[in-house]
Amino acid sequence: MRSFSLGLVFLIACSDNGSGSGDDQSPTDGPPVVLTPAGVLDADHSTIVHITWSTPEPMSGWVEFGLDGAFDKVSPAVTATDHVHQALGLKAGRTYTWRAVVQDGDKIVKSDPQSVDIPPAPSELPTFHLVTLDPDADVHDAYISVAGAAAPGSGAESPSALYYVAFIDAEGDYVWYHTLPFGRGTSALDISLDGKSVWWLEIDNFRQDLASTIFRMTLDGTVLSETYADSGHHAAVEMSDGRFAFLGRRFSPGDGTQTLMSDRVLIATEGDTTGAQSVELFDYLDDWWEGEFSYPWIDFDPPIDEVYGYKNVIDLTHSNSIAWIEAENAVYPYARLLDTLLKIDVDTGALEWQMSGLHSDFTFPDGDPVYVDQYNSHLWSWGHYSQIWQGGLMMFDNGSNYQPPVSSIVEIAYDEATGTAEEVFRYIDPEGGWTNSLGDVWKLPSGNYVASWMSIYKLTEVTPDGDVVWRLDPENGTAVRRIRLVTDLYSLTPLPLPSGG
Repeated sequence: MRSFSLGLVFLIACSDNGSGSGDDQSPTDGPPVVLTPAGVLDADHSTIVHITWSTPEPMSGWVEFGLDGAFDKVSPAVTATDHVHQALGLKAGRTYTWRAVVQDGDKIVKSDPQSVDIPPAPSELPTFHLVTLDPDADVHDAYISVAGAAAPGSGAESPSALYYVAFIDAEGDYVWYHTLPFGRGTSALDISLDGKSVWWLEIDNFRQDLASTIFRMTLDGTVLSETYADSGHHAAVEMSDGRFAFLGRRFSPGDGTQTLMSDRVLIATEGDTTGAQSVELFDYLDDWWEGEFSYPWIDFDPPIDEVYGYKNVIDLTHSNSIAWIEAENAVYPYARLLDTLLKIDVDTGALEWQMSGLHSDFTFPDGDPVYVDQYNSHLWSWGHYSQIWQGGLMMFDNGSNYQPPVSSIVEIAYDEATGTAEEVFRYIDPEGGWTNSLGDVWKLPSGNYVASWMSIYKLTEVTPDGDVVWRLDPENGTAVRRIRLVTDLYSLTPLPLPSGG
């Protein structure tokens, strides 16, 4: 725990423009504004500075702060008597100058400048090297949420690694981070629908305890809710009615000593810590395959020796992604091993369509199949996705079954009425890189694409013409799993969907 104290008294001063900007004015007679001792830097959220003061009556106040003596960043103005403000977006390991500002009508006061040292991020976290940056890029002033694993483990494979969620700025510097307990992991730091918090699905990395939890937290480390996610894994999605949809596992007896592992879609009520209010929306075996384990058509990987106490486990689906479209009130789980994206009606649990896979309801506009078999899948091959809108989606195409395997990012346009789907953009890793696990991509409102390339070890933004706007490289061999983008840490509203979404 690190703390600093403020004990300042300053007077109301007049301002020429009545705003919170400009030079300090000479003090005049007026009521004192007292900054009481305050400000705590939590060891795990040490990039947030708390600043408090009191005024004799309600007044508008904010904090100005910046690097190298600048005051180019401003916290939101709040009218209050007891002021509690946070300076957000501070780079770990840097020294910031800040001052408190109070305005009452045409009167304004600014405290003497103060400085605060922001501790460096934990040494285990990866550092990012900025390779290129277009200063006019839309994402230049944005923040990217990242989730991953760091030393003493290796990427996604080591359950003993330090797992973390964080925000980095466009220069690759940490401006917020939270480390997970030993043995716990996650794939993504998600942004709340109301823009006031973040949340993540936390699982047992050792794959012994099926119980998973969805944690919701404000950036200052306050846990707002914990939600039990029965056998939850890989991904979840927040819905606007106070519930989460998530992927869950199902284990069934196979031939001899084998155990068959398939997936379910479940819905949990936020704050339910026991699962008593959870409901199963869709079970792959019962609702998709009609009880027939022979339905999957792929070449399966060798059995897993043991997972969650089950022996010789064959993974039939390996679902890894789920999204929700509010206008449709539908969830869209993706079964990676079957290359199939499903649309499930939330109200009825009905399967509305399949995209790609052997039984795809979609073809190319010319009528050609989008999927022939595991090795001839034409939209994507064993991908991961996070973003979907009515008529379009983004897929990080791992390309695991291409010859040779190569990863890419791809935008798909689809038309439910005609049952057609087609690729409208693809960017293949120019170095021919391939990552078999994870990866992520989002389309920005500008039309550009931001992606995490997982074990190819880079984050990029590329234009529709395939030009690289910027690239961030993790420098110590760790990989970023999934990403989200926001433009303001004070209002964690995700970037809007592309035009027409």
